[in-house]
Amino acid sequence: MSDNPDRGAVELLGIYGHSAYHNPPANYVAFDVNQIPMMFFDYRPVRKGNIMLGVRIDGQLLKDFADHGEEGVHTDVDPAKIEDRQVKRRAQDFWVPQKYRTVGRHKVELLAGYTEEYRDILFRLRSRTVWKTTKMCILEFTGQKMGGG
Repeated sequence: MSDNPDRGAVELLGIYGHSAYHNPPANYVAFDVNQIPMMFFDYRPVRKGNIMLGVRIDGQLLKDFADHGEEGVHTDVDPAKIEDRQVKRRAQDFWVPQKYRTVGRHKVELLAGYTEEYRDILFRLRSRTVWKTTKMCILEFTGQKMGGG
């Protein structure tokens, strides 16, 4: 088990809806509660390597997104910004479960980190995700929910 400070090194940029790269990532987004799009967040790798990504809504880790991994993430340079040596941002989708589709503000915490191996109390080899970087965003649903929900 090495303690490499570059593991899981990404910059979390924010959230948005509709399609990948459709809107700039933001710390706050709002949608009508009856027209919730597919959600995305963008991240920019800081170092080449493997990363883990996660999303929490209102403090709960999304189970269908828990410990989502990316292997061998590269710090490719965006050809349009070659003079700046700007690393390309990447989009990651996530879905808002029904229980969070209520009018009001919801806290969306973006997570990035890495997987490490360790030995439990019985010396069995285990692995766990270490969240290294987090970013808090607000997702607000407006309007009045239709259809008995």
